[in-house]
Order: sequence, then structure tokens, then C-alpha cells
Amino acid sequence: GLEPWALEECDRRARMSGRNESQEPWERVRGTGGMTGQQLALVRELAIWRDEVARAGDLPPRALLRDEVLLELARRPARDRARLAQVRHMPRPLLDEYATEILAALDRGRTAEPIKTSERQSEPSLTEKFATEAALSLLQTLAIGRGIDPAILANRRDVEVFARLTARGMPLDGNPLMQGWRREAAGELMHRMITSGAEARLEWVDGRPRLRQK
Repeated sequence: GLEPWALEECDRRARMSGRNESQEPWERVRGTGGMTGQQLALVRELAIWRDEVARAGDLPPRALLRDEVLLELARRPARDRARLAQVRHMPRPLLDEYATEILAALDRGRTAEPIKTSERQSEPSLTEKFATEAALSLLQTLAIGRGIDPAILANRRDVEVFARLTARGMPLDGNPLMQGWRREAAGELMHRMITSGAEARLEWVDGRPRLRQK
């Protein structure tokens, strides 16, 4: 009974490129929360370099160099090849071929204008972390009850923003969970459950989980 949702999602993905061009490369690097503006400038230069090399080699950027390596370089930027070689998880073949380019990217990041930090980079409070975890559990329950992979519905960041804005009574129109079939599948019910105590339960029927709304 979910064919219309599947077709809508297929149409959306067919229109998408393989990359999210609405974001700069550094904005797709995971784990930048709490970094300073200058560290983010370093991440930006490294991410631009990584994307260019990955695109030339027809590789996903993270397959070329992991995000955690970029973050380590941004927090403790190397100034020579010897220090680069000491960075954990730095691939030796990549170092042999691109050490000069990586050091040049770090030099550009050091002299670049610091990136202004925003709410996206700030560390959430403990209460917000708990709210995110609860919203994630709720999303997983709704997805399982509908027979949908939770990862298709939303990623952690989407849920984190959803929980934060809902708690603050702010508009959710731009959130992926309130767009198209995702709104019908989970977003609307999640919002009602968080804000007004709506209920849903998971039942085991005919050998599989089923969602029951109240």
C-alpha cells in the first residue's frame, strides 16, 4: 500500500544529482560541531581540495579521505610532510601523491577569514540531546511500523533540527520530515505526539509489526 510514496521518492531521487550542490563541501563534513571559525576555515579548504581530487578520480569524497582525518588536520594543522605522516588514518598512498597540495590547503585555511559559526555548528544542550534521541526512537518506531527503512525517512541531523524547532514552537516547513510523503509517513504524527500528546503503538500482526494510531 506504499506504492505512491515509493514513486514519489523515486521521482525525487531521479531529479537529484549525486551531490547536494546547495551545500559547500565543508558543510557536508560530519563532526564540525563546536569547532572555531578558524578551524572551520581549515575544514573548508581541505574539503574543497578533497572534493576536487575525488571528482577527478570518480570517487566519493569520504572514500578518498575520511572526515575524521580532515577534522584532525583542522584541529592540529600540520606544517610539513613529517607531521602529516603522523596523522591517524592518513592513507600512505594519498600522502605520497598529495602531501604538497594538502599542506597548501592548510596554509590557505590559516590565512583565510574565519567562518562565522552558526546554530548548525553549536553543540546542543543536554536537554536537546535527550530530545533528539527520543525523537530518533520515535522516528524508528513509526518507520518500522510502516515497513520503511528509518534511514530513508530522515538522517540524524534532520531529526535533531526537527526536535529543536518543535520544542521552540518554530515553523517546520523547510524540514525534510515535513515534506511530501515523509510528512504523511512520520512528520505530522511525530509533531502531534511531541506537541499535543497524540498516541501510536506498535503491534505484531501476521508475523510483522504494524502501526496503530490513536
